[in-house]
Amino acid sequence: MDKIAKVAEHFKSMNKPKGEVFSYAVVKEITGDTCTVTVGDLELTDVRLKATDDGAEDKLLVIPTVGSKVVLVANPGTMNDMMVVKCDDPEIISYKHGDLQLTIDTEKINTPMATCK
Repeated sequence: MDKIAKVAEHFKSMNKPKGEVFSYAVVKEITGDTCTVTVGDLELTDVRLKATDDGAEDKLLVIPTVGSKVVLVANPGTMNDMMVVKCDDPEIISYKHGDLQLTIDTEKINTPMATCK
């Protein structure tokens, strides 16, 4: 069984109603605005950290800490379009809208944690 079929089977086994389905995962690696997570013994790559992937710069980006638990949502019609919808242990929170840019970075606790431009 290939990875997508395993993911589909995992979500189907949760007996959720039709529509989006949710699952817990553990963050393994961050790559830009996507991440790699594990769900049980499955490793999933290219999981979005933004709500949309339309190339626009004005977005909210929440980057979870590697090793932390997150909640994923998947569209059962594709099962390969997954997104992190909740994380309790963010490492970076970045918001950009026009001239406003706000970044909170837990690794930079000795510098200003938020900046507005």
